[in-house]
Amino acid sequence: MAGPMRDELAAGALGKVYDEIEVPLVPVLVRMEEDGILLDVEYLKAMSVELGSEIQSLEREIYKEAGERFNLNSPQAAGG
Repeated sequence: MAGPMRDELAAGALGKVYDEIEVPLVPVLVRMEEDGILLDVEYLKAMSVELGSEIQSLEREIYKEAGERFNLNSPQAAGG
């Protein structure tokens, strides 16, 4: 299975991306998985609050412009 997939990848433009970016990252990702990573939990909490507030503000603006409330997550409501 990997052989045909590798051949198809090499035939396309993404072969270079795979060889030059993705493959060299494998050891880094393995180390990250084995050792873990540090997160600034307080910063992420603050960012979540800030982004949540910004989303609410944007939603209010959208509803005001549309003149009605609707499901923003609906592809049909978005014209899809």
